[in-house]
Amino acid sequence: MGKRKSRSLSRGELGAIIGLVIAIIILSSFLGIAAMRKAPSATSTITKSVPITVTTTKTSTTTITKSVPITVTTTKTSTTTTSTTSSTTTPTTTTSISAKKVTFYTWWATEGKVALSHLVPAFKAANPGYTVSLEIVPGAGGTNAKFTILGMIAAGKPPATFQAHFGPEMVSYALAAPKGVNSFVNFTPIAKKTGLFSSAVKQVLLAGSFNGTMLSMPVNVHRGSLLYINLKILKKYNLPIPRNLSTLTYDTIQLEKHGIHAWMIPGADGGWDQLNVWEDIFLALAGPKLYNEFMYGVLNTSSPQVQSLINETDTLFLKYASTDYPGWQSMTWTQGITGVIKGNAVFEANGNWLANYAYDFDKVTPYPATKPYIDWSNVTLIEEPFPGTQSYYALVIDSVAVPKGPYEQAGLKFATWFSSFAGQKVWTKWKAVTFYKNATDWYNTPAQWYDYKALLNTPASDFVYQLSDGGLYDNVFGTFISQMLALQETGSSYVPTFNNWVKTLVGEEEKDWLSAAKIGLGYLGMPGEPFANFYPPWVHVTTKPVSAAPKYITIGTLYSSTGSFADTSMSEYDGLKLWASWINSQGGIYVKQYGKKIPVKIIAYDDHSSPTTAESLYQELVKVDHVDVLIADFGSVLTAPAVSFANASHVLLIDVTGSSYRFFHNNNYIVLTSLPVSPYFIPYVAPFLHSLNITKVAVIYAANDFNAYQDYFLGKFFKQYGITTVLNESYPTSTTDFSSYIATIKSSHPQAVLELGYPDNDIAFLNQLASSKTYFPLVLTNFPGQMLTTFAKSVGVNMNGTFTLAYPPLVSYKVNYGPTLSEFEKIWNTTYPGTPYNFLSIAGFNAGLIVGLAIQDAGTLNQTTIKQAILNDISGKVVTLDGPFKVTQYGMQIGEIPLPAQVWVYPNGTTTVVLLWPSNMATGKPIYPNPYHP
Repeated sequence: MGKRKSRSLSRGELGAIIGLVIAIIILSSFLGIAAMRKAPSATSTITKSVPITVTTTKTSTTTITKSVPITVTTTKTSTTTTSTTSSTTTPTTTTSISAKKVTFYTWWATEGKVALSHLVPAFKAANPGYTVSLEIVPGAGGTNAKFTILGMIAAGKPPATFQAHFGPEMVSYALAAPKGVNSFVNFTPIAKKTGLFSSAVKQVLLAGSFNGTMLSMPVNVHRGSLLYINLKILKKYNLPIPRNLSTLTYDTIQLEKHGIHAWMIPGADGGWDQLNVWEDIFLALAGPKLYNEFMYGVLNTSSPQVQSLINETDTLFLKYASTDYPGWQSMTWTQGITGVIKGNAVFEANGNWLANYAYDFDKVTPYPATKPYIDWSNVTLIEEPFPGTQSYYALVIDSVAVPKGPYEQAGLKFATWFSSFAGQKVWTKWKAVTFYKNATDWYNTPAQWYDYKALLNTPASDFVYQLSDGGLYDNVFGTFISQMLALQETGSSYVPTFNNWVKTLVGEEEKDWLSAAKIGLGYLGMPGEPFANFYPPWVHVTTKPVSAAPKYITIGTLYSSTGSFADTSMSEYDGLKLWASWINSQGGIYVKQYGKKIPVKIIAYDDHSSPTTAESLYQELVKVDHVDVLIADFGSVLTAPAVSFANASHVLLIDVTGSSYRFFHNNNYIVLTSLPVSPYFIPYVAPFLHSLNITKVAVIYAANDFNAYQDYFLGKFFKQYGITTVLNESYPTSTTDFSSYIATIKSSHPQAVLELGYPDNDIAFLNQLASSKTYFPLVLTNFPGQMLTTFAKSVGVNMNGTFTLAYPPLVSYKVNYGPTLSEFEKIWNTTYPGTPYNFLSIAGFNAGLIVGLAIQDAGTLNQTTIKQAILNDISGKVVTLDGPFKVTQYGMQIGEIPLPAQVWVYPNGTTTVVLLWPSNMATGKPIYPNPYHP
């Protein structure tokens, strides 16, 4: 093989991806990690608070237990009211400069911003001394803002005050917050004190109350499931105003025949507009009960009736989308309604914020699709309930949420005034409608007054909370809109895939609601008064709680029995199986949601070291087997096929040894358990080489994510210590012939050589280095420190005096959770007699330890809650036989840094490893230059 002139992953390319700033951050973080090694936090038991019981006083008493399932018991006796839910006390007055400053995060960037320009001065006039600072994150329906806010909350740094949809979306924040429901002000007692429960439309308040806890304050009502129509074009072609789906379809076909683009369904909002159309069709076909079942995630998608409804919804959606206005992919909803007004298209489905936008920006007044307005010749834009939904009211309610903390007082003042009758009169004139029952027509448009009157006259059972604007949890919403875009872009061939996604997302929605039930927020409404007169099935009107505990907690994973990763993969898989046996010997994992221990069952498939095979098998585990936990196969190459799938599917991926830095960029659904992320493999290497006065180093590395990122960050550390890389070259991961590379390295005259590859690469390189009689003063490879027994057999004396990076069992840690190293060895030898274990065996076992502890701590099998348990309650507090476990908010393991070590092989075949750096963990001193010459 000749010398390679080019590299698959150059430093320049990786630098463009990551940038120097990241390296600096990691260098800074390294100091903290080193300090943490010296004094790891020790805690062996992690618990959370017990469920809370709430009893309310009425003629019929309703008792809600804050666990899953929720039980509602009805009696005829009167009781005393007892409540231990989170409640708001009078905020502590502060003399801070910011005590009267309101910083408000919002996505109101168009018609909402116009409305704010009227509200903020009115608020300041009514509340002297207060100021309002707006932090606007644009994006239709909050598509950008809600994830920004969610990330801030999960990081423990919530906005001072922020806009939120009043419905189920708000629970996403409670589930993500470090202190859960107690992270936010409970507005229920405030709403009662201000008389809101008697003066407001009851279903509006119920739509944002969760088992009686109101986590934000409502500030308006939007009506969703509306159709905006260019009336002049319908009149031009003598077409009827569509009042049902049949007429809507007829109009669509006729307009198409006339060469008119019937629909405006913009795509630049990420699929939000598409979801608006799809959900409106579904509501028209299925009605409010099934729609509310969708919201709670209990819609029976296996039912022939429901399957038929979904298929019909898909068909109509694709029919309407086929007439979409050209360039829809780059258009937003605001451009869409402007286009409808101009006559570029005739129909656009959305909520009544379009009415405000048309009035503010297009200077067009929208009217309801009723007489006398539809007879007026000067009317261009009309609004009506989406055909077939005239009897229903799809709520979209904006609210203000106030996290507890130093800015609580100002936030409370702002939210309370905003929701007051005086605030509503200013605000809803310019946006939406009010929820007060005694409002007058102060609105700018007749369409708003029409929507308000409908709000007052809709029966309770005919309300729904619109899925696309707060009716779904954030994780489900994000995936749903992306799938809607895929459906429109791909067409009918994508329907089977899309429908499978719908089924998956319905299941995820239910899981999120069950997590909400665990913290006492398990349904919309007040005790005894559910929203839309609908209880989800986990709320039982009975005196006996119903257990729905699964028979097993299913763990889905892959292994490689053949191929280049067989040895490493099978060692890791055997370790995971050993953990399952160990935890089951104790009765399984305790899950608070079910009040019992549940045994573990592993479902595993053989990918034969093929990433392509692995990709389809990962999807089978999730979509067909519906496993509760997904665990990746060995290494970055076989983990990569699961990363984007898990992130898009909102399935938590337990990554055992796939340490590529790329996996963790803006990914909320991955946790690396048993190896450090790539940059943390090598922080000790540069200072160690520097201690030996080495200034010239040659590096060759396998062209895959794992080794390429090692190489990239190693270069940053070398610069820190004045070390020059005299050769830096990549090679294909499949390489087994290193003769040309060895010759090239020799010509660069390095003091040290680093070969960064996988086990097969390391073995071939070390053996060929010896057989070529080529000597370098220092040679370091990755895997002898992970698989010493394998290397002793495959390389033997040829690795004498070489260096590596050492992991357990070569390194021993003081454990505060799980078995010690010696205890693990006994369990292993009993289960696999005669089979030696290595680091990868420990890594597989350790992955199970983290999974089990996370589920126990979360008390549920919900993916998001498990991830939060890992971040908030386990990370930085646990030391296992694999070492300190500490992850970043994106799941990067940074707690364990492998130690530079030297390998010695004695004539009798005995192999030992001497730990060299840092000094406080060293077991000996390096011998450099290596005295052993091949």
